[in-house]
Amino acid sequence: SLELGIDMGLVDLVCQVESPRSVARALQRVGRAGHLFGAAAKGRLLPKTRADLLELAALAWGMREVDLAPIKIPKNPLDILAQQVVAMTAAGPLPAGKALAIARRAYPYRDLPEGAFRRVLSMLSGRMARTGLPLRARISWDTVHDVLHPLPGTRHVAVTSGGAIPEAGQFGVYTESGDRIGELDEEFVWESREGEVILLGTSRWRILSITHDRVVV
Repeated sequence: SLELGIDMGLVDLVCQVESPRSVARALQRVGRAGHLFGAAAKGRLLPKTRADLLELAALAWGMREVDLAPIKIPKNPLDILAQQVVAMTAAGPLPAGKALAIARRAYPYRDLPEGAFRRVLSMLSGRMARTGLPLRARISWDTVHDVLHPLPGTRHVAVTSGGAIPEAGQFGVYTESGDRIGELDEEFVWESREGEVILLGTSRWRILSITHDRVVV
């Protein structure tokens, strides 16, 4: 909430516990304090480990120097394109060519290949449905006249399923005998490998295997 611009009211001081991992994120969070014209933002960076202390020291330097990583604009993000096509179609019948022209007016899609655009249409219209995958049709695509039509649930999907901020998943941590001993963030799990030793609570555990939803130690 400190990053998304949600109205927090007056904040005098932001206390950041552990490293936020980037200068930009740290500036966003600390910047919620003193959020008035002419006021100074105040924050405290509070490490929990020695590694945190080193990282926060580097972040504090980067914040003072405003040493921000360059912004990289994604090129042709098809997940966002799919959302926008559903939203455009929800308003009524829409020629596919017109939808492509509208998409190309946005800078990230200025060079959008027509083939990629039509593959997105195929997915949205249910032509790529496979058993076990949630790829049911969100729109109807009349390929004879090349026109997109809304389905009864198209407007609801457009209103309730927008955005690209993923939910943080959790992996259960289990012993070989099947006892659940805790949870790990999916980002941490993705960066971990079998055989590595991790700290969970006050105990050290060696990762034996990683599946789609659990870590065995």
